[in-house]
Formats: sequence, structure tokens, C-alpha cells
Amino acid sequence: MRFETKRGQSWRTARPLRTSTPWLAVPTSDPVGDMGALSSQREGKTMTHLRAHRAAASPARTQAGLTLVELMVALTIGLIMIGAIGTLFIGSSGARREVQSSADAFENARYAMDLLTRELSQAGFYGTWTKDLSTTSTLGAPCAAAAVGGGHVYGWNQGQADATCLAGRKAGTDAIFVQRASTCEAGAGGCTAVLSTRAYLQVAECIDDGDAYRLKQGNAAGIAQLTLRAKNCTSTAPARELIRRVYYVNQNDVLSYLEIRPGGNVTVPLVENIEQIQLAYAVDTSGDGSPDRFEPASAVTAAEWADVVGVRVWLVARSETESDRRPSGLTQSFELDDMATDGLDLTKAYRRSVSSSYISFVSPTLRKAK
Repeated sequence: MRFETKRGQSWRTARPLRTSTPWLAVPTSDPVGDMGALSSQREGKTMTHLRAHRAAASPARTQAGLTLVELMVALTIGLIMIGAIGTLFIGSSGARREVQSSADAFENARYAMDLLTRELSQAGFYGTWTKDLSTTSTLGAPCAAAAVGGGHVYGWNQGQADATCLAGRKAGTDAIFVQRASTCEAGAGGCTAVLSTRAYLQVAECIDDGDAYRLKQGNAAGIAQLTLRAKNCTSTAPARELIRRVYYVNQNDVLSYLEIRPGGNVTVPLVENIEQIQLAYAVDTSGDGSPDRFEPASAVTAAEWADVVGVRVWLVARSETESDRRPSGLTQSFELDDMATDGLDLTKAYRRSVSSSYISFVSPTLRKAK
């Protein structure tokens, strides 16, 4: 069998064996044309797949976008989430403010009590002098401008008239006057030198001196009389500043003290946001240095002030701002010694802290305990 190819047509001829029949020509399809048709078919399929692949790889060309309903739902969910987060943040901030307000009230009460303890415990300290400078104390004595003595303590109860030198005490609160000598010797290393506007106490340590002590102002005339001698009876005995102060709460809820000096009184603020101070005085009637009864200032007689060996103190401190979480209808009440709610504005929702302590007057207690 053999093939003979003519232009545009393919012929197949076959020659049978052992026959004299002429060759037969059988027309067939064109291989070149078939290959071309197959190639065109393949190219068409390839282009179809390529277009489908590009369409799948580029979904944005077929994306129609969000509908209005879908957009509204998405915005609503976003707003709900933002609102929840905002509510959580506001609640957390409010709780933090409440905790901070309570801590501030507690800290104010603690600091004020510590300060009063340090100051009042030194009442009646006069260096080497082992007695009171005076056995009685009258209402006017604490405010005397001259360098005079008087007892180591005096008080004013709520409702009692203020001392002549004290102004601005908050209604319904107590006040206390204490007197002592400075723990520093005037002019010694690290201590203030003698000042003309202050009062000074000099205690005789030489048994040959006629005066037991002298109280003089620090001006030239006063210094000239501070001539008492030390133990060696040769050198001059040290002089100490006489400190006389009234502790009270003013009308702006500030714990303060009024320092009484010959050269002019000075008011010193100490602790803010102190609403109330109440005092009960420990009276030693048996002379052993221990309290026998506690009385408000109005119940202590003039003769008994020298027997006061300590004081019980109550303080009410408040926060700087009012609480915004106070339940409606909530009421507060305080019972501090002989005080109920005087001096407190309970209509305001402050966070409050109550502190109490007994403060012993160390020197008067030791003098009586001997």
C-alpha cells in the first residue's frame, strides 16, 4: 500500500496481491487540513478558558456592591459596639473617681490625725522645767499678747464663745489651745536665733538663781533679762521659744492653727476638707497620771485644766467633690462624743471618713506619775 498526495487531496491506492486488477485510488481527508481544524478548535477552547480564568481572578469586575439594607445593618452594628465600649469606659472612669474620692477622704483624716498627734502630744513641755507655768487657765489667757504663761491646755466646746483672738471657727466644731516650749534651743546649731517678735522661756538650772524661770519677749529689753544660769552656775541657761497655738477648723473646712505671738498672731492652714473636729479632755483627778474621766471643754472647770493629761479627738474628713453615685434618699448620721450632726452639711453627697484617737500629753502625764 502506498500514498500519493496531490495538491488539496490525498489518494490512497492499493494493489491487491496476485491480481492483475489495476490499482484503486481511494480518496481520504486532508491531514494538513485536519491538523489546521484541530488547531483552531484548541485555540478556541484555550481563549474560552483564559477568559473564564480572568473573570474568576477579577471578582471586582463582577461585584455589584452593598445594598442599602446591608449598609444600614453594618452601621447599626458599629454604633452598638461603639456605644457599648463608651458605656464601659464611662463606668470604669466613674468607679475610679469614686475610689479616688474615698481614698482622698481617708488620707486627709489620717494625715490630720497624725499631725495633731505630733503637735498635741508635746503640750506642757518646758525643757527642764517640771511643773506647769501656771496652775489655772482662763478664757482670756491663751490670747494674751504679752509673753505670759498660763496652763498647757485649754479648750472651747461647740456653742461656746470663741477666744478674743480667734475668728472664723466653723459653727458646731471644737477648738483647743496648747502651750509648750520649742524642742530647739534658740541660737543653737540648726535652730532659729532669737527673734524680737517671739516669746522665750528660760529655765534656771543653777540652784542659786532666785527665779525658777523667766518668760520674756525676744526684743532687746527682754533679752537683757534672760540671765538665768546653767547647771555649772557660770554659763547662761538656754532659752527656748514659747509656742502657743489654737487648733480649729475654719469655715472653709480647713484644719488650721492660730499661732499667738507678741509681734502679731499668724494663721497657718494645715489640712483641707476637714468638716468636723470634736474633743473630750482626759481629767486626772487622782493625781496618778491616768485619766479618770473624759469631759467636753464646757464641763472642765478652771482649776481642772492643769489636771488634763490628754485629749480624745474625733475628725470627719470629706472628699474634694461630691459623689455622683449616691443612692437617692440615703441619709448619713455621725455620733462623735457630744456631737451628733452639727457642722456637717449632710445634703451634699461627699465621701467621708471618720477618724478617732486618744492623744496623751507626755510631759504633764510624767509629772503627775512621779
